[in-house]
Amino acid sequence: FETCENRYKAKGIRSEEHAQLALKLIQQAEGEGRLIVSWSEHDYLHMWKVLKPSDAERLKVVYRNAIRTAKPWYKQKYGPLPEKASLDFFEDLLGFHVPVRFGLGLVGNSLRLIRDQIKEGRGYAELTNAARDGWTTVVRHNKLDLEGMADVLHKILAAKELKV
Repeated sequence: FETCENRYKAKGIRSEEHAQLALKLIQQAEGEGRLIVSWSEHDYLHMWKVLKPSDAERLKVVYRNAIRTAKPWYKQKYGPLPEKASLDFFEDLLGFHVPVRFGLGLVGNSLRLIRDQIKEGRGYAELTNAARDGWTTVVRHNKLDLEGMADVLHKILAAKELKV
């Protein structure tokens, strides 16, 4: 997706080897005393696959699956989960609005369309309007996922602090 760098709200993006990026994120998390957080272990598993065993062990220490925070909070407050512990379930529950245009089920198709056209040798300027719209969808969806996850976790932590 290098051809999409510096396009729609993707300023400062650069292409980087996956293993190098994963290692940089681990080093940054360690150096800043922070965690790498994602909703589910999808990102964790992709990082794990490209790391040396010693670096994968370091990742274990700085990684947090946000579901492990959300599920116990929900169970304590409401009882058993009525469905899968999806991010959109918790966003809806806690009032984080995601426009339908950037919601579920859109990113995969957009990525396939963009990837197929890039494989044909097209640069961003040569992508179809649908593919460029798809890039906007991917970027907005991912941004909203991060904002939504942060909002959900902040609200859960604030609710926990009120109980103490």
